[in-house]
Amino acid sequence: MTKDELTPDQINRYWDTYFAVVDVLMITQGKLQELEDNATDLGERSGYRADRLRVEADIELMRAKRIAFNANRSPINPPDQATVDTVVNLAKEVADKTAERTEAAAIVQIAAQAMNEFEKIQKA
Repeated sequence: MTKDELTPDQINRYWDTYFAVVDVLMITQGKLQELEDNATDLGERSGYRADRLRVEADIELMRAKRIAFNANRSPINPPDQATVDTVVNLAKEVADKTAERTEAAAIVQIAAQAMNEFEKIQKA
């Protein structure tokens, strides 16, 4: 279904999910930047940078998805409230993580989970 075919509630759930995913990605980006800046090992720093650049690419992808949705060029599977709640909880989860080496993998995994949830809604 494209935007013009959705009910107002479906559109609201789309936006709730969209912005929660963007929040996850932006929080993740910030934490990875902090990890990168504080890393003393060059290999570790490079790893954080690579993860951060992938997250930045995902942020750009989300912008493209938003533009396509608004232009009725990208059909979606309207999210249900459970999907919205899942992604909102992921945003809370990543916000609660500290930018520490021991949390880095979990931070990246949360961002991947958020993108996977959104992929179920809007692939193109």
